[in-house]
Amino acid sequence: MARGTMDPARVVKFSDPDLSLTLQVLDVPALDQLEFGVIGFDREGVVTIYDHAESAATGLRRADVMNRPLSTEVDQCMNNYLVALRFEETADAGSDLDTTAWAGFAAQCLFSPA
Repeated sequence: MARGTMDPARVVKFSDPDLSLTLQVLDVPALDQLEFGVIGFDREGVVTIYDHAESAATGLRRADVMNRPLSTEVDQCMNNYLVALRFEETADAGSDLDTTAWAGFAAQCLFSPA
């Protein structure tokens, strides 16, 4: 499926049931219009997408994050056994990570004591 721009009339919400499919077809300028952060990475965990909202929320520049390992250099709170287990189970099942799992990981990262 080719990436493309977003219909300006369409408001994408994090709660959309088809969010994963929507994000897969949006190009970087369209992702930068979203009101929430998006991080994309390949099977090796290397960051391939880092949108404007994510950059603004974290204070990390896109240029500093792209092509870096997500769990060991960019978002170290994701570098733990439970996250790794979820990735492995998902890969073994040949499926995508669901948004519920991601919301839990995000909450853990945002609200874990330092």
